[in-house]
Amino acid sequence: MKKYPKVPRYNHPVVDDEFFEVDDLYRMEKLDGSNFRFFMYDSRFQSEYTTKIQNEYKYGDVIIGLKSTIRGKLSDNIDSFDAVLTNIIEYLRENLQISKIKSLHKKYDSPLLFFGEYMTPNIIDYDYDSNPPPSFIGFDILQLSKSQKTPSNPYNEKFKGFLPIKQADRVFKEIGLIISPYEKIEPPLIIDELSVPLSNFAPVQAEGFIIRSDSLNRRVKYRTDAFKEQSKNVWGITEDEAKTGEELIIARFVTHSRIQKQIVKLYNEKNIELSIKNITKNVLIDVFQEEFEEIQKLNKDVDNNKLFEKTEKLSKNVLNKIEKTAALNNTTIDNVWVDFTDKSKTTNQTINTKLKFDNTKNLEKQLIQKFITEEEINKIIEEHCEQKNKTPGRWLIEPINEKIQSKIWFENSISLLSLNQKYNPAKINKESIQYIRKQIEKRDDVNVDEKPETWEPKSMNIEKNSLSLFD
Repeated sequence: MKKYPKVPRYNHPVVDDEFFEVDDLYRMEKLDGSNFRFFMYDSRFQSEYTTKIQNEYKYGDVIIGLKSTIRGKLSDNIDSFDAVLTNIIEYLRENLQISKIKSLHKKYDSPLLFFGEYMTPNIIDYDYDSNPPPSFIGFDILQLSKSQKTPSNPYNEKFKGFLPIKQADRVFKEIGLIISPYEKIEPPLIIDELSVPLSNFAPVQAEGFIIRSDSLNRRVKYRTDAFKEQSKNVWGITEDEAKTGEELIIARFVTHSRIQKQIVKLYNEKNIELSIKNITKNVLIDVFQEEFEEIQKLNKDVDNNKLFEKTEKLSKNVLNKIEKTAALNNTTIDNVWVDFTDKSKTTNQTINTKLKFDNTKNLEKQLIQKFITEEEINKIIEEHCEQKNKTPGRWLIEPINEKIQSKIWFENSISLLSLNQKYNPAKINKESIQYIRKQIEKRDDVNVDEKPETWEPKSMNIEKNSLSLFD
């Protein structure tokens, strides 16, 4: 199923100045929900569909999907869908006039692909608790026979084959649905002089608007600064905006799906309270244990107090969204977005806030010495030498450090998260290497001449080997 083309922001390089001068500009309210699409399989136009669609569906089937995935046909048993779709499926079953689509296919000599917004909780609160908007609000219709391939730069894709806005409005009405409100704009258009009014669906300012020209086959978007700031407050900043160590960790690894997985695990674990504190703790433990190979390259100080504070805020927002979505679809939170459901057990691990170190000494060095004893290192040395049938030397530094880093970040993730002092993950890695080197060279059986004195293991080269995110 064709995906909706990328819509560039109004000041994107692909948007020519002439766009703002044409005489068929329309402004449509930009809605804050989830991208949704559907179409009817029509065997009269079999060649316009993929082989998979031809094989799996029959004439008259209405196939529904989100932005990137097909979810099934509208007539499927409701229990076969993720419960997050219950509301929109019931709405379409009640309002969509499928017989009209059949006649429209004949009129346009092509199947039609309908795009719209599934109005489900996100950033803007459209009064879902007491007066929710229609579950589906349309915004575009594509004639499949005129569909274009997506170019290598998706923002270069034009909206060829899409119905003009007034035709799309009439078609949506004909099949029993509505289109997002729009109005004509007189050129020349100066975006900064346009005000964004209240939404047509709630007493709150709209997210922004879509400006479209059918003669140029172009759409551009504008979001208010207030909405962008609200989005940042709710969902966090991007990697490019992150400046501190904890901000980078959160931007890269504390994803909504990761938070939701921990929420569902706690929800299904009756012996542990589903609290923001427990969600936050479990999310960060999961991050440190699963992503330590990347985190250890981070050459910035990490403040655990701020890490917990920011993750707690995100966790609260994700839980709020899931609870509202579940209520809207008359289900429980473990039945929405089931792709994220994790049925495994969770344990109530305690963060030991009493773990402290001497602030006057090298913290990272103290951590290594606390987590890894000399006896453990020497035992690992002997195991590796026996496996490789080689005498101890600097060749051991790399493999031993890999094993030790796993122990530090995976087995001791709770201890690391309990630190009240700032720490630098890359320095922990470097101190580990120095500690291992020292233990190797203290041995009587070591062959230190097998590598030149200037040799360093690859893992010392943090800057060159780290992700660009952490440079």
